[in-house]
Amino acid sequence: HSKVPFKKISQDFLQMEKLSMIDLEVCEDADDYGKMKLKDRELAERWKTYHDSKAIWKILCAQCNNKEGTYGY
Repeated sequence: HSKVPFKKISQDFLQMEKLSMIDLEVCEDADDYGKMKLKDRELAERWKTYHDSKAIWKILCAQCNNKEGTYGY
């Protein structure tokens, strides 16, 4: 994520939905071992739409990614 870190996007989404992290129910994805997903599929779709509307992607090598940090967030 460029300029707006994932943490900021997720916190804003939770605030908009009037939820906290503790409210989220997750389950293991039966199709992808070890991958977790939101149990509430409607909430998951809203999250995906919101995230994709806010995220600015920037491909970086691991070293550059670590250097970018969280943009001061």
